[in-house]
Amino acid sequence: KLNGSIQIPSVFNGTDILTVRYKVSNADCYASIYESNLLIINFVSASQINSINTFMTNSTNPVEITDLTNTPLVGVYLVLFNSVILLNKNSRTCTIGFYKNNILVSNTNRTIGPLSNTKTSLDLINTIAFSGSEVLSLKINVVNSDVTASIYDRKIILIPLM
Repeated sequence: KLNGSIQIPSVFNGTDILTVRYKVSNADCYASIYESNLLIINFVSASQINSINTFMTNSTNPVEITDLTNTPLVGVYLVLFNSVILLNKNSRTCTIGFYKNNILVSNTNRTIGPLSNTKTSLDLINTIAFSGSEVLSLKINVVNSDVTASIYDRKIILIPLM
């Protein structure tokens, strides 16, 4: 079972073709790809923020995930977030999204409900414009206060597009 993302750093010469294949040889097995994206980017001036500290919350109001704030220069950025998330109870969900100056960036929030006590990969990808003075942050909240969300090994990558 593969649950998460695959990242393959490669060098392309401009005429190469990238082919992604998967094969299931056992008749009793099946494979599905959901919400898949193929993203190939040539970036030189990307910036990255990493944190290995575990962040935990049981707040039903959005709270800032520590160690991930940044004030990008003026421009439009491809913003990529990756982490591992764990909820400690079944049938519970949490919501996570990008914020600029503590205001939710439209269409960036996502509600997820991973299996209880199962670490699950979480990826968010959005394009966001910045004025040069706005602070980027990521916030999370749980829907029910009887559950704790834990975020591990988190990373934000900012890639300038314009």
